[in-house]
Amino acid sequence: MNGVAVVCFALVFVGVGLSVASLVTPYWIQWKFKYRDTIYQHNGLWKFCQDGNCTTSCTSDIPRLGVTLHVVRAFAVASVLLSLPVFLLLAVNCKKALRWSLRTSAIVLFLQAILFIISLGVYAAKEEAELIEDLDVDYSFGYSFMLGLLAVAAFIVEAFVFLCAGHRFSKDSYNAIQ
Repeated sequence: MNGVAVVCFALVFVGVGLSVASLVTPYWIQWKFKYRDTIYQHNGLWKFCQDGNCTTSCTSDIPRLGVTLHVVRAFAVASVLLSLPVFLLLAVNCKKALRWSLRTSAIVLFLQAILFIISLGVYAAKEEAELIEDLDVDYSFGYSFMLGLLAVAAFIVEAFVFLCAGHRFSKDSYNAIQ
């Protein structure tokens, strides 16, 4: 396994780890009512939680978001599942330094970034529209949302690294022929 492949595998693991952590944690958004400091709420894609009086109760029902939540989930999960072909292409690339596998991986990584940014954008727009209507709420996007943004950035960086690696292999292959 060459150094480029190790770096590419490590980058993909970072991106996938960030996106999975973003998906499973319930802090995409957090808010509290301005005049009731004891009630604090937060939710992610799978759980809605309410903290108050030293207890936390969570439920998987997030009725306020309805169909939008299912769309966000679908795009985010599809983005994570696209990591499987990237890993397969990297495995192919470890056997032989094939620039097409690196370039194809770069395209898939860009697609992952696009899908995840769509899920983040739709979620942010829907939540802001819902929470702005209630003027008694202070809200902020939580660490889970920020992990999602970092995952998008990681996917984009990975794609550029893969493109550069594919370009390097094409130059090496060209020089070997001559």
